[in-house]
Amino acid sequence: MRPLKLGSFLSAESALQPLIDKAREIDSLATECAAFLGPQAGQARVANFKDGKLVILAPNGASAAKLKMRLESLQQHLVAQGAKVNSVQVRVQPEESRSEPQNSLPERALTTSNINDLKDLRSNLADSPLGLALDRLLSRYRR
Repeated sequence: MRPLKLGSFLSAESALQPLIDKAREIDSLATECAAFLGPQAGQARVANFKDGKLVILAPNGASAAKLKMRLESLQQHLVAQGAKVNSVQVRVQPEESRSEPQNSLPERALTTSNINDLKDLRSNLADSPLGLALDRLLSRYRR
């Protein structure tokens, strides 16, 4: 037996039909916006469409400013395509970083020879700020 496609499974559930219709409407508007704006759309995305108001999210202020300059013509284009868009609003919403924050300095690996040289240096130093700093550095390599 062939597995059902997600769309046919969701369409079979009548309680989900309003949600599916809304998602299709937003997807259609997003496609029209991307076609009209072209590469200038950047990473902007259609977020919602409710009561004739289309909300577009821009990843940063510069992208939002570029989009705002074209809002009127975008709205006219969407109306010409049959969409019942009364207004278009742009909001800035930075995308969440998918990677962990990077340290300001790249981590460097020490060779065994470097570690031994640092241990020798530490053994010749008194308990001073430099000696304590070397203790902290060497403790990373004792793990």
